[in-house]
Parts: sequence; C-alpha cells; structure tokens
Amino acid sequence: MKGQLTLEFLFLSLISVSFLILSIYSLGSLKSTSNDMIGQASFEKDASTLFTALSTVCAGGSLSRQTVYLSAPISLVSSSTDRIVSLRLKSDQSVRQTRELACAISPDSLDLNSGKVIVENEAGVVSISQ
Repeated sequence: MKGQLTLEFLFLSLISVSFLILSIYSLGSLKSTSNDMIGQASFEKDASTLFTALSTVCAGGSLSRQTVYLSAPISLVSSSTDRIVSLRLKSDQSVRQTRELACAISPDSLDLNSGKVIVENEAGVVSISQ
C-alpha cells in the first residue's frame, strides 16, 4: 500500500508540473502577442497624428509649423514625383500606412525616433526634423 501511494503522488506531481509548464508557456506567448498589438496600435495613432500634421502644415502655406510627439519609432518614405508618403513601423516593416499629400516632402526618407517631431512648410515643401 505504501508503494502505491508513492506512485500516485508521483503521478499527480507529474500532472501538476505539466499544467504549470503549459500555463507559463501560454502566458509568455500571450505577452508577446499583446506587446505586438500595443506596438501596432501605438503606430496607428502616431501615423494618424503625423499625417494630420503633414496635411495641416501643407495646407497652411509657407512658414506654417507644427510639433507632434511620437511614441513609436517610425520610418518615413516619400516620392517627390507623385507625393505619396508611406510610414512604416521600424520594428515591423510590414505594418505601414500610405497617403497622398498636396505638398512635396523633404527628405525623401527619414527614420524618426519616438519623441518630438517638427513639421515645417518652407516655400511649399514640407520638411520633417527631430
């Protein structure tokens, strides 16, 4: 009878440890997924804010200026010929937004870190700096 209790204890301990390992693994994957979702949501907000600033400064004419604050690092790529601007999340280049603007953007490509970004209109060309 004593040996049977030991085997039952080992069997129940094995099952408990297995559930514990599966729970920890599930929590780790949920954390990774939630961090990705938070990063994408932050990018969406920042991209919308930056596109609004670009459009506002472009429409405001020469010498108009706006300051925005980004919470996620963004890569900006623009085409001066067709005035299409594409913003991409630095950590995941597949996450992006693209819009057409009325003004040309300078420079054609720029990596923006999180923090203060200045958008200025200089004689019809919108420049972006940090």
